[in-house]
Amino acid sequence: MRRRGKAAIVVVAVAIVLVVVGIPILVTPATDDPGTVNVDVAYVIGPPTDARMEVAYDLIADGRAEALLVSLDPEESDRWTEAARACGLDGRAEGIGAGAERTAEAVGSAGAGAERTAEASGSAGAGDKLTNEAAGSAGAENSGTGPDAPEAPLDLEPGIPVLCSKPDPFTTRGEARWLEDEMVEHGWDSAAVITLTPHISRARMIMERCDTGDIAMVDVGESLAPWYWAYMYAYQTAGFTKAAILQGC
Repeated sequence: MRRRGKAAIVVVAVAIVLVVVGIPILVTPATDDPGTVNVDVAYVIGPPTDARMEVAYDLIADGRAEALLVSLDPEESDRWTEAARACGLDGRAEGIGAGAERTAEAVGSAGAGAERTAEASGSAGAGDKLTNEAAGSAGAENSGTGPDAPEAPLDLEPGIPVLCSKPDPFTTRGEARWLEDEMVEHGWDSAAVITLTPHISRARMIMERCDTGDIAMVDVGESLAPWYWAYMYAYQTAGFTKAAILQGC
């Protein structure tokens, strides 16, 4: 009985230490004020909740970002509806290929004749882009710019580049690698990475291991239930351990 009592005390003590140590890392991490951020691209990493998408929209609307990246698993498009709209999925999991790119104008103005199908956009190989010319404005008969054209599903000005992908691997590490690739391809120098509070510190560490330029970490401020905080403590601790083993980008 005494041994069990001592073991219980040790477990509780270790748990308390982990909670205290985790406070500056998981609960109150260093973040960047979205009101002072000025970057080339706003990057919503997974899961792309509606709250994170709204933060990205606000950055772009305020002129603090010029493009939008969204990390989205197409099979979860029904769950993350705002991200799905931004990526032109409209609830169709097959409607996006790896690295699919479109503009706010293309997403909003593609009529029925220019509907994105699995053949047109979902089966594109890695790195293939779905552009405005290819998807939304090829030919007057399917440009969707007439009086019956649907309203743009984005809170963005026309012409804003919107790039969507399911990074490989579909982890923070994979998201960092995808950002690095897009930074090189588009000549970007800075990005605002948008995620939730307990993920900020680990995401910053992994992003900075890649050649991602100047990184601003924006906390979306989503409210988390106590049980989810407990889960995040365990999950992020495991994530830091993995990141310590897997060095490099």
